[in-house]
Amino acid sequence: MDTWNETVPGLVGAVIGWLGWRWLRQRSQRLPAQLKGAQRIWTEREFVMDEPVRLVARVDAAWRLETGEIVLVEVKHRRHDRVHRSDVVQLSAQRLAAEAVTGESIAPWGWVCVHRGRWWRRTRWHRVELITQGEVIDLMRRREKVLEGVMPACRAATPGVCQACEWRERCAEVAPESRWNWSR
Repeated sequence: MDTWNETVPGLVGAVIGWLGWRWLRQRSQRLPAQLKGAQRIWTEREFVMDEPVRLVARVDAAWRLETGEIVLVEVKHRRHDRVHRSDVVQLSAQRLAAEAVTGESIAPWGWVCVHRGRWWRRTRWHRVELITQGEVIDLMRRREKVLEGVMPACRAATPGVCQACEWRERCAEVAPESRWNWSR
């Protein structure tokens, strides 16, 4: 009888733990309400356009809503739950390239899905408004001029971004009065 009294509570505890783990896992993978009923149409699909600028963009995921509208999703794996401007620019460039290649209209908004590393941390979905196609083209042209050396690069708002940039030595040469200390 002692074995029975020890086994049953152990099994009940294991089942409750397993159910709790499943609940947490499902909760962390939930789609936003606006994507419920939507059909995933692209996953890791690359789009290449040449005019008016050369652009290669890889879409993490795209969903077709019941209304027929296509919505882009960018998946990020980060320690902190935040959306950066670069995420919005990336989604906007994906929109431009996908529309140019497919001829389909894509929503002027999208989702950034932030996975925060551990399975028990909740995946967060952030709806973002995309920048216009003209702004994406302007950014691409500016980038080309910076890479050609025709236009100087701008400093980032935070030093961490500049410190990770492969162009930082060139920036320091162009603007030695830099406000960031590169030796850190």
